Amino acid sequence: NVIHTKLPVDVIEHLPSYFLVGIVEAVAVISVSITHHPAFFPCFIEEIAPCAQYAYKTLGKVKPSVCIGMACIESAYGTSQIMRKHNAFLGHKVGSGKTATKYWSGAFFVSKTKEEYTIGQHTVIRSAFRSFPEGMQQCVLNFYELLNTSLYARVKADADYETQMKQIKACGYMTSSTEVNSVISLIKKYVCCHKSRVGEKTCVDVLSIFCTLVLKLCHS
Repeated sequence: NVIHTKLPVDVIEHLPSYFLVGIVEAVAVISVSITHHPAFFPCFIEEIAPCAQYAYKTLGKVKPSVCIGMACIESAYGTSQIMRKHNAFLGHKVGSGKTATKYWSGAFFVSKTKEEYTIGQHTVIRSAFRSFPEGMQQCVLNFYELLNTSLYARVKADADYETQMKQIKACGYMTSSTEVNSVISLIKKYVCCHKSRVGEKTCVDVLSIFCTLVLKLCHS
């Protein structure tokens, strides 16, 4: 049974500030815990999937599943704070020219990253990553724009997602020796098999419900 508790407005108004701050902090902690839980992964996929589908229809070539899978790995399913702050979900670097393109304004940020120039050996460097103040869609469009340049001519539109991942690796997009297999496994597990379940609450729904209850408690 659920016990419904309502606090009178006059009681709420006299609650100590630290109590209300505690509620806000609790919401923040629960939010972080939820978004870093595996149950949140499909939520990020649902968030970025429409962007990948739109970019594929607009620019073509790279399978949407490849884009979604790479975004999951590059941004830790959207939980990387710096990647989300800059909408840099695909982790693509500035490159040597730093020249703005149709889908990239030229904005960038510098951050530490690990490169695996030799298998099994990770080197920490500082690198410039493309930033997208316009939002997630712009990031995805620029990813497709980049992979349609001559640098990625070896990535073939008629290849399946596993082959495309290997081709992207061969063109130098990443140095990680494990990312290709990680993305392929992820696509098989979440992207291809992911379906919305009617009547089942997602983690975003749960967080939303929790926040709503807190607000009702404070304003009832």
